Amino acid sequence: MQAQQALDTLLQARNEVGKKVALYPYGSFRNLTYLNDLVADQRVEFKDLISNKRILDIGCGDGDMAFLCEMLGAREVAAIDWADTNFNFMQGVRTLRDQLHSKIHIMSGNLEDMDMSFLGIWDMILFLGTLYHLPNPVRVLRKLSVIAAQIFSSTRVFDVLPGDTKSKLSNRQVGYLVTPVEANNDNTNWWILSEPAVKVMFERSGWRVLASRRTDHLVGAAEPADPKKDGRMFLSAHSVYL
Repeated sequence: MQAQQALDTLLQARNEVGKKVALYPYGSFRNLTYLNDLVADQRVEFKDLISNKRILDIGCGDGDMAFLCEMLGAREVAAIDWADTNFNFMQGVRTLRDQLHSKIHIMSGNLEDMDMSFLGIWDMILFLGTLYHLPNPVRVLRKLSVIAAQIFSSTRVFDVLPGDTKSKLSNRQVGYLVTPVEANNDNTNWWILSEPAVKVMFERSGWRVLASRRTDHLVGAAEPADPKKDGRMFLSAHSVYL
């Protein structure tokens, strides 16, 4: 299936399911565009990278990317989230699976405590919009580095401290611990990192970073405690163990 056809099929399913289940207000299917941009230098499309591969979508939300990977030719796809903190307690991903007649595997669990070894070895992990929801991100990244050869990740990043535009931190390895009030009263948000800090965290957790890019329009001015000044970056990395 071609990318646009897969997107159209997913959007139609979301429209139907959305009449019965409150889906995430933002669709993670938009990540497909950013992932294609990230791998453009390799003169391939994201679809080429997942063809006939085993894909693990961690922090799947409603499972948009998992379903797209399945439709775009992945051999096997599994989606993991934690029902306790999922927007609709994972009713969205399960109902969409039925609507799409999908065969993806769905699992619920706390990444911090989950024993990943039972999952076996995968070709690729999608880890999109999940890093800043982890109290102990290094611990999770280390566990992931021994179960998949490649990872694609996106996360929030910042350049300056709240209300202090002079605190240029774009080239510093620093992190900011947010309070729920600073994150739209979402207590699942924890660490917002600078770009260099994100790369160092991956490198020290068993990954070799291959490429990264910012996708926001606030480069140099993104703040960690203001959702309207939200910085975003995508990266790809290979496990040093597999």
